[in-house]
Amino acid sequence: YAPPEIQLLDGATDLPLNSTVNLGATNVGTPITKILTIKTLGNSNLNLTGSPIVSVTGTGFSVVANPTASIAPANPSSFTLQFNPGAVGPATGTVSIVNNDSDENPFILSLQGTAVGLPQTLTFTLPTVATVGDTPLALSATTTSGLPVTFASTTPDVCTVSGTTLF
Repeated sequence: YAPPEIQLLDGATDLPLNSTVNLGATNVGTPITKILTIKTLGNSNLNLTGSPIVSVTGTGFSVVANPTASIAPANPSSFTLQFNPGAVGPATGTVSIVNNDSDENPFILSLQGTAVGLPQTLTFTLPTVATVGDTPLALSATTTSGLPVTFASTTPDVCTVSGTTLF
């Protein structure tokens, strides 16, 4: 009899307890996934007893497919992590898997991911030619990202902007 001994794999790469999994870089709002595999090196079943089976913390990180709760020695099970960032910048989180391995319970991994901004094009309509003191001009612009456009004047002694109006 060999008791259950948890092993996590990223492809063929062994992930020791407390190691870091980097999900990579993606654009804000564009999810990326990584599949990890759990197996037991013992000759008895590894039971995943947490609720949820795989617990994830960290903004933007989630589990989108869970492993089975009982893993037989010859029958590994996989789960899928997702990183779907809502803001530009680095992100961190943790994975916790409560199980019946006597020396790696819970099994903890650190998560990393990076959210990058989408490239965008700004298209605007040039205002008509105007002279200081003329009536206010309406400004308009759109972006390919769909993000809002804010107008500002770098020469407030010559002209000012309020919302989408140039004075």
